[in-house]
Parts: sequence; C-alpha cells; structure tokens
Amino acid sequence: MWQVVKLWSKNLSQFAGLMFAAETIQQKVTKEPGEPVDWGQVGRVTAAGVGGIGVVCCAWYFHIFDRVVKPGFTLQRLTLRVVVDGTIAGGSSVAAFYACLALVERKPVVRMIRENFAHSYFASIVYWSPIQYANFYFFKKHQRVIFIAWMTLIWNTILCFLKKTELHDVIEKDNSKT
Repeated sequence: MWQVVKLWSKNLSQFAGLMFAAETIQQKVTKEPGEPVDWGQVGRVTAAGVGGIGVVCCAWYFHIFDRVVKPGFTLQRLTLRVVVDGTIAGGSSVAAFYACLALVERKPVVRMIRENFAHSYFASIVYWSPIQYANFYFFKKHQRVIFIAWMTLIWNTILCFLKKTELHDVIEKDNSKT
C-alpha cells in the first residue's frame, strides 16, 4: 500500500510542476512584455491539472491500462493500445481538466466542458497518438515516465494556450463561413 501512495505522490507532484511550468510559459508567451504573470491563474491551472489530468493518468496507467490492453510490439497491438489510450485516457483527462478548472474558477462545470472539450480532445488525439506509438514501441516501462513527463510539459502548454485563446471560437467562426 505504501508503494502505491509513494508512486501516486511522486507522479502527482510531477504533474503539479509540469502544469505550473506550462501555464507560466503560456502566460509569458501570450502576454505583453512587462505584463506580470497572473500567479492566481497559475495556481488554479496547476490545481486543475493535478486534480484532473494527474488523477486520471495515475489511475489509468498504474491500475487499469495494462489490464484493458495487453502490452505487445506488433503494429496491430500498438495501434490498439494507442486508440484505446487516446479514447479513454485522452477524453477522460481532458474532461477532468476542464471540470476541475471550472471548479477552481467557480464557473459552471458542464458549460466549461462543453465549450472546451471538442477542440482540446481533437488536439490531444493529434498530439498524443504519434507520441504514444513511440512511447509504447521504443521505451521500456521504467523509461516511459521521463519521456512522457517532457511530452506532457509540451501538451500542458498547448492545453493552457487553447484555454487562453479559446481557439474553439475561431474554429466555429471559420466553419460558419462555409
């Protein structure tokens, strides 16, 4: 039992650091020079990342994933693992992130998910599918955490940017022209 607590604590701490870095990077890139970082927003996004993505990922990868789809290195097995991972973990973690973000920002949960889920989930499939192929094929189980940690930093920055820019509004406006 202590090993599970230690593993979860370590990984959730890493998620906290990655979400903190991602939101800080996003703000530094999108704000005007000299404009201060909104540390309250950094804290809210960090909490949402840990409570949403972190918890979903820990439960999924430590307790569920290998039971649902057995490991293997054939193209068919790798594809199945990537599809199942993207469908279940991808959708769940994106929804959980926005649900937690709505809670810490005191906004309606369903509305937050409805407004942000589709574009973020699409982006997660595009981003994570090739990364997970590489992860499942090239890395041994004990090496995957470091690889995924760095890929998560990039993904978290993208997720923070998507939330900040409300890209779905741009897509909807563009689609209404056709």
